[in-house]
Amino acid sequence: MKRYVSKFKNSFKEDKFQYLTDEAIKSVDTKALESEISSMLKIPVTIKLSIAGLSNRLRIEGESQEIVNKTGIFKAVLKTCKVETFNTNMSSEEDGVWWATWSLRYQNKDGGSNGMTFLNSWYNFNTKKWIFRSR
Repeated sequence: MKRYVSKFKNSFKEDKFQYLTDEAIKSVDTKALESEISSMLKIPVTIKLSIAGLSNRLRIEGESQEIVNKTGIFKAVLKTCKVETFNTNMSSEEDGVWWATWSLRYQNKDGGSNGMTFLNSWYNFNTKKWIFRSR
C-alpha cells in the first residue's frame, strides 16, 4: 500500500489525502449505510470499504457480500450479484466529505454484466455522520 500512496499522493491536496488511508476508512461506521441499503433492498447487507487506485488517483470503494441467493427468480440466470460503489470521490467543496453512488451490480450466467444505481451517500469524516438520497 505504501508504494501506491507515494505514487498517487501528489494528485491530491494534502487535506483530502488524509482520509484516503486504511486507518481512516477503518474509522467509518458503516452500520447506518448498511441499514439504509438493507431497508431499500429488503435483505441484510454488509459493506466492506477499501482503498483502490485507478487513473493516478486513490479512492474509497465499497462492496457487499455476495447476494445472488437473495435475488428470487433471477437466481436462475445470475452468476453474481453485489452492492458496490459505482462512482466515488472526496468532495472538492467540503473538507472531509466522501460521496458515493451505490449500485446493484450483477453478472449473468452467460457472461454479460450490468448494474442499477439506487442510492447516493455522503459521509463526513469530521462529524462521523451519513446523508443518504435514494435515486
